[in-house]
Amino acid sequence: MSDIHYTIKNELSKYDLPCISDNEILSIRDRGREDDFANMWNVITSLMKSQWFLECASSCIFYDDDGTVEDVLSQAWKFNESKN
Repeated sequence: MSDIHYTIKNELSKYDLPCISDNEILSIRDRGREDDFANMWNVITSLMKSQWFLECASSCIFYDDDGTVEDVLSQAWKFNESKN
């Protein structure tokens, strides 16, 4: 589990995005910068295309500022359509 957390946190740190750990749950936030949203989705997209993440993650939920909640993990097939 620590290797998984390290990998995810390392990817987020490349974009200077904060990642908060609460036991097994990782949460990321933007810093209010113009490119934070795009950078978060770059990391999320990479994770969704990684078989190891899909095998290990129990959930991946995106909470938008407007109150929208999106279950990203249930849509993993969309990220991998181009492979087929």
